[in-house]
Amino acid sequence: MGQSEQSLQEQYDSRCVLGPERQHLESCRRPLTLPGQGSCGGNLSGSGTTTGDLSVAGNLTPGISTGILNVGYTTFLAGGKYTWEIDDFSGSVGTSWDFLNITGNLDITAGTGAGNQFLIDVVSLLAATDGSGQASNFTDSMNYSFAIATASGAINNYDAGKFLINTAVFQNAFTGTWGTSLSGDGKSLNITSTAATAIPEPSTGVLALCGLVI
Repeated sequence: MGQSEQSLQEQYDSRCVLGPERQHLESCRRPLTLPGQGSCGGNLSGSGTTTGDLSVAGNLTPGISTGILNVGYTTFLAGGKYTWEIDDFSGSVGTSWDFLNITGNLDITAGTGAGNQFLIDVVSLLAATDGSGQASNFTDSMNYSFAIATASGAINNYDAGKFLINTAVFQNAFTGTWGTSLSGDGKSLNITSTAATAIPEPSTGVLALCGLVI
């Protein structure tokens, strides 16, 4: 093994640093770092387990298509991204949509300003094949909330403004808005889809006026 190759291997063994190619996680007991976006951005996907800490400044994709990724203490950094995939709005976690299972805390150190937020890509998949397409059982007039990450400890420093939601690759037609929320116990980060506000019915005063004109 050459010196440069040995050095890279030692770096991987000590911190599990991932390079620009997509890595499929099977197991890792040391701290895991996803570098920032760009030519050296880290990409992690799979349904494996890491008991070490996870720092996300690159792209995190639980499962291969949809699935569950088990990780240790996790930090969402500025410029990081969670690619969240769903193929059936009436399905089950891990089978129909992605989920991050965290042993320990989730710290959100991303900021609220442009360029400092944490990105969530919402991706729809075909339920039959998990290929690109519209997810099943989505109704535009309904509200939805899915836990996309749950920590056994706590979720620290949550602020909805720290998350930027990208729906460019969500192929179901919708008129509402996407966002995030925190569960009541403070342990789950939710992705939410809120239906557009219904047009209010005419007031009684307007109805009376209409009757007068008639």
